[in-house]
Amino acid sequence: MNFTYRAYYGQGKEETGTLEAGDAADAARTLAARGRIAFELKPADRDTRRQPIAATRMQMLQGRGRFSQARLFLDLAILTEAGLTLPQALRGLLAGEALPAQRKVIETIAMSMSSGRTAAESFALIDGMQADTIALVASGERAHQMPVVMRALATQMVERDRKAAELRNALTYPAFLLVMMCLAFGVVVLVLVPSLAPIFENSGQPPPVMITVLGAVRDMAFDPLSQAAGVVLTAALISLALPQMRKIVSPFAQRLILSLPLVGTAIHKTNSARYLSSLSMLVGGGTPMTEALSLASRCNPLARLRTSLKSVRDQVASGDRLPVALERTRQFDPKIISLLSVGDEVNRLPIVLSRAAAILEEEAKTTMSRLIAALTPTITIVLGLVIGGLVVSVMTTLLSINDLAVQG
Repeated sequence: MNFTYRAYYGQGKEETGTLEAGDAADAARTLAARGRIAFELKPADRDTRRQPIAATRMQMLQGRGRFSQARLFLDLAILTEAGLTLPQALRGLLAGEALPAQRKVIETIAMSMSSGRTAAESFALIDGMQADTIALVASGERAHQMPVVMRALATQMVERDRKAAELRNALTYPAFLLVMMCLAFGVVVLVLVPSLAPIFENSGQPPPVMITVLGAVRDMAFDPLSQAAGVVLTAALISLALPQMRKIVSPFAQRLILSLPLVGTAIHKTNSARYLSSLSMLVGGGTPMTEALSLASRCNPLARLRTSLKSVRDQVASGDRLPVALERTRQFDPKIISLLSVGDEVNRLPIVLSRAAAILEEEAKTTMSRLIAALTPTITIVLGLVIGGLVVSVMTTLLSINDLAVQG
C-alpha cells in the first residue's frame, strides 16, 4: 500500500512525499535507510478508496485476533530506532494498523500521551501489561533510552512467545496419544465388557480378573453418586477461569508443580531467569537498585520465589551487596552467585545479570527438552501396555467362553 509522509533530513530540512510499503513499520524503515526521520506517516487516501474487497475481508478475519504485546513492542522498537519519538511511532502504527484489537490499544496509549500522561502511565492503562514492563518503560523515558527499552522488551516477549509455541507443538503428539488411550479404554469398558460379562453370569463361572475390574469401573461410571462427583469436579475446573478462584488455587497448584522432579526445576529456573533479566533491564535503564529489586520481585509469578526475593531489597538498602543478599535466599545456584559477584566487583552488574539470566534460561530449556523427549516414548510404552493388557484380557475371556461351551 502507499503511504504519504513528512520527514526531516539533512540539517533539519523537511520533505513531503509518497512511498510504497507493506505497512507503517516497513515505510519507516525505508525512510530511515534513506536518511529521513518521519514525523508523520499515514496511508494515502487513494489507497484506502481502492482497497480490494479481498483485502477488506482479510482484515475482518484478522479482526478476530487478540492483542499482542510482543508485536506492539517490536513495531515500536523498529520505529523508535529509526529516529521517531514514541508519540510519532504510535501515530505511525495507528495509521497502518488493520487489526482492531491492536489498533484499540495503540489508540488508547496515543490518546493518553497526547493528554499529558507519561509513557509509563499510558501503558499502565492496558489490561495485562505487567508492572515490570511499565517500570522498564518508565526507566527508558527517564533515561531517554526508549529505543533500547523497546527493543529489550520486544526481544523478551518474542522469545517468550516462541518458547510457548515450541512447548505447545512438542506436547501435541503426546496429547494425541493420551486421547487415543482414553478412547481405547472407553470402547473396552463401555462396549466390550457389557457384551462379555452376561456370558459368565449365565454360566455360573467367575469372569477373568480384568473383566471384573473393568466391569467395576463401568458400574462406577454409571453410579449416580459418581456422576454427581464428576459434575462437581467439572464445575470446579470451569470455575478456575475466574480470577478469584485462580488466586485461591494458585499457591497450592504452584507447590504441587514445583514438587515435581524435572518440571519443578525447569519452572523455578525460568522464573529466576525472568527476575534477573528484569533486574538487568531496570538497572541498565537507570532505575535505582532498591526500586528495581522491589519491582522485579513483585512481578515474579512464583509465590515462593517472590516471598524469598522480597528480603533482597531490604538487605541491599541496608548496605549488603546484591550477590550476598541473593545467596541468602538459597534460590540460586552457586555458579550464578559467583558470576554476579564478579560482575558486581567490576561494576558490570547489568550485563552480568543478563548473562546469568541467559544461563538459567538455557538450563531450563535443556531440562524441558529432555523431559518432552522422554514423554513421547513413555506414553507410547504405557499405551502399549494398556492396549496389550486389554488384548490379553479379551483373549483370556474368549478362551474362557470356549471352555464354557465345551463343558456345556
